[in-house]
Amino acid sequence: MAVPPPALLRRYVAAYRKSLVEDGLMCLCGLFGAEIAHLPRSVAAEARRFFEANLDWLVVVIERRGGREGPLAARAEAMQIVATLEGALILARSLDDPSVFDAATQTVAWD
Repeated sequence: MAVPPPALLRRYVAAYRKSLVEDGLMCLCGLFGAEIAHLPRSVAAEARRFFEANLDWLVVVIERRGGREGPLAARAEAMQIVATLEGALILARSLDDPSVFDAATQTVAWD
């Protein structure tokens, strides 16, 4: 039995939250992304691959959920989700307040 798309998205958000709350970490590729112009090409390529893989997976989940018009709309939504999660991590770490992550990501939900 396949996991429903809303549950998959909750797990995805929870993985980001866990890195912040339980591990005290940021998304390494998010940090690399911010400095991508100064990274060795091989590291920059891996950071890009990380984001592409995440976006591709999210597009599949979004399309399974339905309700969007075409793959471009799904990709735009996937980018919004990743941008929200990465930004929420940065803001929560900057303010030293994990509840900021929760408040910023509450819009990343389908149910």
